[in-house]
Formats: sequence, C-alpha cells, structure tokens
Amino acid sequence: MSSLRGTRLIVVVDDDNLRLSSRNRALRFSYRKTIDRLNAMATVLMPLVVVTADVGDTRRQAYLQSRGWRVLTIPREKALTYKGPVTKSNADFDIAFEVGHLVSAAHCDTLLLATGDGDLAVAIGRGVRRKRPSVRLLTLSVAGSASARLRNRPDLFDGHMVAGLDLSRCWSGDREAA
Repeated sequence: MSSLRGTRLIVVVDDDNLRLSSRNRALRFSYRKTIDRLNAMATVLMPLVVVTADVGDTRRQAYLQSRGWRVLTIPREKALTYKGPVTKSNADFDIAFEVGHLVSAAHCDTLLLATGDGDLAVAIGRGVRRKRPSVRLLTLSVAGSASARLRNRPDLFDGHMVAGLDLSRCWSGDREAA
C-alpha cells in the first residue's frame, strides 16, 4: 500500500465480492485494518462501501459506519421469474454510478477499487480513462479471487493489490464478517 502514500484517495469497496471471496478462503476482510492503513497512507481519504441488505436490515451499514466507512446500502429485491420468486442483490451498476460521480466531483488523484469482479472493474476502468485519464486506478482483491482481467489490462489499471493476512483475519463461525 506504500504506493498510496500522499494521495488524495477515493476507495470504493464491492462488499459482496470481498465478503464472498474472503469466506471462500476461510478469512474475513477487515474493514478496520484496511481503513487504518489507508488513513496512514493518504493525505485525503474518501472511503465508500457498497453493500446489499434485506429491506430494513441496517446491521451491516451500522457496523461499517462505526469503523469510519461511508456506506451505500442497496436493498435486496424479490423478482418474480419463470422459476418463481428470486432474490436479486447485484449492486454493480450502483457501484459504477457512485464511482463515476465521485471521480467527476472529487479532487482526487487516485481511485482504489476493491473488487475481484473483472466485468465490473473493466467497465469502471474504461469510464475513468474516458473522463479522468490522469487519475491513477488501482484494484484490490482477496488473494486467489481476482479476475485475470485486473492484472492484464495496463491500459486501464495502474496496479493491483492483494489483500492477504495483512487486511484479513481468520474466519471462525457464523458471526457477522469484519
């Protein structure tokens, strides 16, 4: 994370992606460790986590806010399909919209996009390169869960970081993730 030293940094986290990726590796992504490290590096930090939750469930939002994150909660919705009712909880378009707004409005020099989702990251990367080509765009994902597209697109991404044990902790049981 030393490459973030002295930056005016926007951080946007795809919570669903990091939680699932971490859990698959018996880890918990630590929002507390992450924001502490980012605060120590950046001169200005604008942290945002995008989460999905059932309508009325504010536990995750309150937890992340207590750790210093701004949170956008996208409600999970029931959709009636030919297979019957299905819960929809994809926040990708919301994440892309928020990144576009933040990068356009904020005086930042670096964007850290925390997701391993290649489709989402590439779409955001194209938009950032079109509108703010001078902004450094870095990605962060959980070890072993990043799309190869995050590492193989130097035309879009200036670097990729892997959240290892330095930004995680061992997962034990069914308690709420860190």
